Amino acid sequence: MNTILETYELAPGKANSLPKSEIFFSITIPTSLKDTITNILGVRTTMGSDKYLGLLSKVGRSKEANFGFIKDQIWHKINKWRSKGLSKAGREVMIKPVLQSITSYIMSKFLLPPKLIDAIDKMINPFWCGHGGSMRRGMP
Repeated sequence: MNTILETYELAPGKANSLPKSEIFFSITIPTSLKDTITNILGVRTTMGSDKYLGLLSKVGRSKEANFGFIKDQIWHKINKWRSKGLSKAGREVMIKPVLQSITSYIMSKFLLPPKLIDAIDKMINPFWCGHGGSMRRGMP
């Protein structure tokens, strides 16, 4: 009889590395049960505050606070590009593969709050249209 983890491994055809794996428990789980499970599986316990592939392992109630780093990344890139005096085509080339890929990857895993999406749009739109920074002209 297969265990749940063995069944999970069969689907993608890849093996789990339990020594590299971590498990997160709710605060309501007794310590003795946590110890038993981690010993049986051979995994470590985590607080859920770690990042994996650039994303938080656990998202709390305030998604805006958890995903604020997205705005920071985008703002940093836009400010770096503004000093280069890019043409409209150059700005488009930078926005589509770079800025949109940051949000697309995260949005494939999590539902981002509309407020955060609006804030990101408000940063990208002036850069796209050519307002602010060293850009002098808007859309043609």
